[in-house]
Amino acid sequence: MFKNPCIRPGGARRGRDMRHFPAIAILVFSQLAIPALGAEEPKSSHKKVASPGGYIAHSFLTTNADGEPEGRVLIEKDGRVIATIKGVFADSFSPKADILLVKEAIADDDLRHYFLNIGEGEFKKEGDRASYVFGSRYATKSAWSDDGKYVVLFDFPGITEDPPAVIKVSDFVNVGSG
Repeated sequence: MFKNPCIRPGGARRGRDMRHFPAIAILVFSQLAIPALGAEEPKSSHKKVASPGGYIAHSFLTTNADGEPEGRVLIEKDGRVIATIKGVFADSFSPKADILLVKEAIADDDLRHYFLNIGEGEFKKEGDRASYVFGSRYATKSAWSDDGKYVVLFDFPGITEDPPAVIKVSDFVNVGSG
């Protein structure tokens, strides 16, 4: 007679319960095989941007202690997370330096952009907020100049009649001698 080692006398199970095997197999297949077959992955609130110096900024939408939505950025270098920045989304890095353009992402009516010189270890801003924020709260798109000296911010179409804002990077962050 064949004896099943997973069943104890009286019907009690021991070891792995195989009743859930089909569900686990489907989950594994959907996570591994479907992306490999070229199917679209589900959309998420994760955004990843990379700098010329090898820094990677990962943006996520999180919830703060009051239950309100809040952006969070993880800065990674060489596979290690080196900083977490709360209240912002990473927009883009300069094409020539490790300067990150971020947009505030907190529960506030006056959300603005600012720069962080990640290559110099700047992961947060200190002091008077008015001295380092710029742009319109309606700015939804940005573009760096090829030399990385300027950023142009474009407002959401139809909200304002303001022309795009041209921001000189060195007016807001130390760009070093390079």
